[in-house]
Amino acid sequence: MNEVAPLPARFQKARKRSGKAVSAAKAIAEAQRVAADVEKVYVAFQPHRNGDMSAMAGSVLGSFVLRHITVADCLSDNSKISILDLQRETMEACESYARVWGNWCKHKGVPLPANFAWDLSTNGQDDGRIEERMNDWKETKEKYETAIRCAGRATYAVTRDLILFDLPIPFGWHNSARRSVQNLWSVVYR
Repeated sequence: MNEVAPLPARFQKARKRSGKAVSAAKAIAEAQRVAADVEKVYVAFQPHRNGDMSAMAGSVLGSFVLRHITVADCLSDNSKISILDLQRETMEACESYARVWGNWCKHKGVPLPANFAWDLSTNGQDDGRIEERMNDWKETKEKYETAIRCAGRATYAVTRDLILFDLPIPFGWHNSARRSVQNLWSVVYR
C-alpha cells in the first residue's frame, strides 16, 4: 500500500568508510556537496567568467570591473583601500547610478528599455514625497552623468550601455570606459 522505496545502495546506512559506518543523512549530504562542487566547476568555466567564481563575474559589468579595476588603481590613489573593496565599491557606484537613472525615468514617465539590467522594485515604499525625490534623483543623475562623460561623449555612451544594459564594451574602448567608471566611483565615494 504505502511502501517507501528503499534508498539506493550508495546511501545505505551500513555503508563503510575507513572502518566507520556512515548514516544515510551523511551520505546524502556528501552527495549533495559533490553535486554542488560539480556545479561550481561548470559555472566557473562559463565563457564570460573566465574561471572566476566571484559573484561579480556573472555579469558583463562585473567581469569588466574584475578585469580592469586593478591593484595599480589602489596604489595610484595613495589610499588604504584593498583591491576587493575598490572593485566592490565600483560595482556599488555603478548600481547607484543605474538605480537613480531607472527611478528617475520610471517616475518621469519615460519607459524603461526592455534590456534594462537592474531591478527597481520599491517594496511598496511610495511615501508621497515623489516631487522631492524626483529633484534629488535628477541632481544625482546629472552629477553621475557628468562624471561618466569625463572621457568624451562616445565613451559616455559605451559606459552607460555597460552599466545600465550590461552590454559588452567594443574592442578598443576598455581604457576610456575604465576611466569613466573610476571617475563615477570617485564621485560616489569621495
